[in-house]
Amino acid sequence: MTKINKLILHIGVHKTGTTAIQTFLYENREVLQRQGFYLPVFLYGSKPKATVLRSSIIKKRKNKTRVYLRDIVAHAKENFCDTVVISDEDYSKTNEYDLSNVKIFSEFFEQIEVLMYCRRPDRQSESGYAFCVMWEATQYNKSPEEWYRDNPGNEYYRHAMFYKQAIPACEIKVMSYDLNVNRLIPSFVESCGMQDGPYILPKKEESNISANKYMVEVMNDINQFAMSDRVFLQVKGDVVNHEKLQRGPVAIFFSEEQRSLNQSRIEEITKKFIDEFHDGQPLFEAYKPIQVPKGLDEETKEMIITGIVKKYHLKIKKTSGFIVRLKRYLKRIWERHRY
Repeated sequence: MTKINKLILHIGVHKTGTTAIQTFLYENREVLQRQGFYLPVFLYGSKPKATVLRSSIIKKRKNKTRVYLRDIVAHAKENFCDTVVISDEDYSKTNEYDLSNVKIFSEFFEQIEVLMYCRRPDRQSESGYAFCVMWEATQYNKSPEEWYRDNPGNEYYRHAMFYKQAIPACEIKVMSYDLNVNRLIPSFVESCGMQDGPYILPKKEESNISANKYMVEVMNDINQFAMSDRVFLQVKGDVVNHEKLQRGPVAIFFSEEQRSLNQSRIEEITKKFIDEFHDGQPLFEAYKPIQVPKGLDEETKEMIITGIVKKYHLKIKKTSGFIVRLKRYLKRIWERHRY
């Protein structure tokens, strides 16, 4: 089978608006197809990305990977498309050994462009923490400080070097999430060489945009209670739509002192990556001293949590860690009212 012209592999990274981009691609697939961009939706499972293709790569099923890629190329040609677009942040979240068979892509495409958006690492850590609290993803529910220790920004260089070595002829295209946050979809469209539109744009509620600081604080306390998945979604909906939480500030959890310390570390760790893959041009939002937003006042938080606990008859989880947190929470309430 002859190769098709180009593959655009958008690998995220996570917490850089990937869900919004995937939603945009899926909802505009017919418009993009008329422009020559093919989205292999026949590979999709329940998520808006070609998960079965990545699964075959991770499981080292080379023949299966080639079958999927052969089908992708055939479908693209049938629809008169010369460019295939695949968006999946797990191509950056999965370890390099498991992804080593991405080299097979070069058998089916003349050109391969790996597109990655990068975000200031400490803000990415805060966003990741907020997301995990809001979705009770306990496996990754670390503090922002722990996230930042694990993800200081050096993974950007590692991702880029992995793809450069795995697919030697590929182009690594690095984009700034920070500098494009208010025009994410237009920046993606421009980067891929797509037309200006008109397009269906993703709605805010269809993406995983992190909740504000107040919502995260409330959910962090509520997550110590046991509940089914169904009830959890109802509780989360109540929190997100609560009128006293709607106008909460941006979810910034690092202190101003820590933000200042982060800056020098970010510059040191990411300099090589920026010089080599972004021509030394600014990639992250510049550090500016700010007044770090205060958290929700304890009285309001207590009122909201108590109302939700009573509404859904919630009971504390029976694990030592949660019991300790509950005792601390109850102690705060008792100390506030004992006088």
